[in-house]
Amino acid sequence: MKRAVWILIIAGMCLSLCACSKSEAATKVDNMISEIGEVTLESGAKITAAEEAANELKESEYKQLEQISALKEARKIYDQLMEEKRIEENKTEIAELESAIDSIGTVTLEQESVISDIRKQYNRANKEVQVGVTNYKILEQAEEQLSNLKVQNVINLIDQIGQVTLNSEEAINTAKSTYNKLSSDEKTRVINYDSVEAASQKLQELKMEKRVKNIVRVTKLQVSKPDSVGGVDIFFGFRNMSDKVIKYITFEVVPYNAVGDIVYCEIRDYANFRGQATGPYAQGQGLTGNSDWYWANAWYNSTIASIQLRGIDIEYMDGTSVSLSGNELNYVIY
Repeated sequence: MKRAVWILIIAGMCLSLCACSKSEAATKVDNMISEIGEVTLESGAKITAAEEAANELKESEYKQLEQISALKEARKIYDQLMEEKRIEENKTEIAELESAIDSIGTVTLEQESVISDIRKQYNRANKEVQVGVTNYKILEQAEEQLSNLKVQNVINLIDQIGQVTLNSEEAINTAKSTYNKLSSDEKTRVINYDSVEAASQKLQELKMEKRVKNIVRVTKLQVSKPDSVGGVDIFFGFRNMSDKVIKYITFEVVPYNAVGDIVYCEIRDYANFRGQATGPYAQGQGLTGNSDWYWANAWYNSTIASIQLRGIDIEYMDGTSVSLSGNELNYVIY
């Protein structure tokens, strides 16, 4: 009997010695594990903190942990709860997507933002959710129908432009801006896009014509027959069409022979001639271009048969100026 008592006393002393030898770090980790309590979805931070603290222990200290099995069980339960949550969230997201797709109904242009939002929601979803959407084919069909409607809408907008006038700018801009919103593939299916480009170019020409015709009008542009020494005179008439007073107006012209080649003055060795008239010329005023006004002997070349206008520079009394050249000159002679 005394032997048994001594064994118990010795065992108790051993346990006491073991307890006394447990490190402060191990005790702190065990306390952290105990503080986890009942495992819920909110327990993640505590479990992770306890795991990290345990992993930082020395091997000898780690062996002293009394709650390590409880920590492992807490992690297992927490991961299971998170998995159940993930599955439930996936089910909810799948149901929301399927409901949104079913609500599309008949596809119209007005539903573009709705369909686009559903597509974004689907693309953001994880693979499991995407695979779980049973009516995804309906979304694809709706997108295809919408694409066809958008393409046809642009085709119709272009057709509606009709004959281009100065009042066509809004219709042209609407057609072009709507076209620019299409995808690259959709743009290739707009079979009449060349028409809107042509309409846009025609509009620019009309605007240029209106602007130029409100600046100046050339009423005469002729050359005399070469005189006995080859001298050629220019007869030039114009009228100020603007509401500004012209101070100086300079015309640049080039001579041509009967076969359409540019020719040069045989004495001064130039082709381009610049002649200037001095104002003031108010709106509606100018030169008649008759025998009372001309530039004598602009060139000396007996082959000159015609001339062509190359540019007009105008300086106004208010100090502003304007120059016309290129296609703009197509609208000054009428």
